[in-house]
Amino acid sequence: MSRSDRGGARRPAVRCYTRALKNARHLQAVAPEVFAQDPDAEGFGTGVPVEILSGLHRMAYHSPALNRYPAVAEVLRTNPPPTPGRTARDPLFSGTIHFAQVTFATPGGDLVVPTADMNQIVQYAQHAVVPISDYAEQYGSNAVTVSPALLTKTVSLSGTSFSDNDLQGWVNDLASSNSLFVDHCIFVPVPPGVSAANLEENAGYHSKANIPYIAAGVSIGLTLADNADVYAMAVSHEAAEMVVDPNVDGNNPEVCDPCDINCNNLTRCYFDSSDNFLGTNQASPPGGFPFTYYTCAVVQPTAAADCPAPSANCQYSPPPVLTWQLVDNTAVFGNLADGQHLVWTGDFTGTGHSEVLFYYSGDGNWWLRDFNAATWRLVDNTYRFGDLLDGQHPVWIGDFTGAGHSQVLFYYSGDGNWWLRSM
Repeated sequence: MSRSDRGGARRPAVRCYTRALKNARHLQAVAPEVFAQDPDAEGFGTGVPVEILSGLHRMAYHSPALNRYPAVAEVLRTNPPPTPGRTARDPLFSGTIHFAQVTFATPGGDLVVPTADMNQIVQYAQHAVVPISDYAEQYGSNAVTVSPALLTKTVSLSGTSFSDNDLQGWVNDLASSNSLFVDHCIFVPVPPGVSAANLEENAGYHSKANIPYIAAGVSIGLTLADNADVYAMAVSHEAAEMVVDPNVDGNNPEVCDPCDINCNNLTRCYFDSSDNFLGTNQASPPGGFPFTYYTCAVVQPTAAADCPAPSANCQYSPPPVLTWQLVDNTAVFGNLADGQHLVWTGDFTGTGHSEVLFYYSGDGNWWLRDFNAATWRLVDNTYRFGDLLDGQHPVWIGDFTGAGHSQVLFYYSGDGNWWLRSM
């Protein structure tokens, strides 16, 4: 998986190594005496190649691929790793993604993603998180922003490679020095010339140290459209999966793998400069129609456990997202669901839209709320009629006189009288 001789837009063998990371953690939990001895070993400290780890959850214990790894085969026989699910059991990420420009000081000189390219990645991510958040809403509520400011750090390498253990330390240092907590995520783009067993150009993974983090290999000379196909798929893939699965604990699915090369199903979603959806395809290089940028597809929940997912579950527009708006607070009136309050909706004053009307049996007051107005309005008091919630006063709402707006009608069984009120 070396990235030391990257040049051009060679497609990586795997886009995302997060499932390999989860499988590695499973091995370490089941047999720590075998798989948790060296945090700097390949395969996220297990000593098992990531090529094996990536598919371990779908592998039989007697697979020929495990002939050289009997300890792995034994874990699969007795305690196989969990398979991907379709729903999220943990909350999704809500917070800010920060991009970190890390300078890798190597014996041969400093290696770093140029500032212009870092800023291009930030600009791309600021666009991409708009549809990503909408797609992720299928799995749960989330809210994502991208910080325009770069974090910076210099790290020293004895060669030109690093481990996930190294990366976690850098992330924790950045989080501590910048006062970032679990509602923040650090994304480290890794430049050409620096290698890691879990990275390639346009490929990476996400995990969690003290806070969530992402690492992905990128090229240089980047553009927003990324016609060269050298960074956008990895950035969007890992960002989307981090949003849905910030804890990386097996409770939430990887939502891009079924629609990307992890499952031989590369699918792109295209957008214009206003983040409007344009279409999808599986073209490589990207294209087929004019576009501003593209993202990796996010699988619909019904196919989140499939590999690959059916095309219909990858090639679709972002679903509409309901945005709630806080419009009022009625705590001053007490509990409106206590059995002493009746609440209705209707156009009670002829405004042309619905209003809210409630009655309180404790004092006989009737309160009306037009959400285009500033506050609640006391419109009547029926205390002289007694308690209208005593079971002897049925109440109806309707336009009983053809007035063109809602009216209130009630009947009293004690005397047979019917009373009508226009507000």
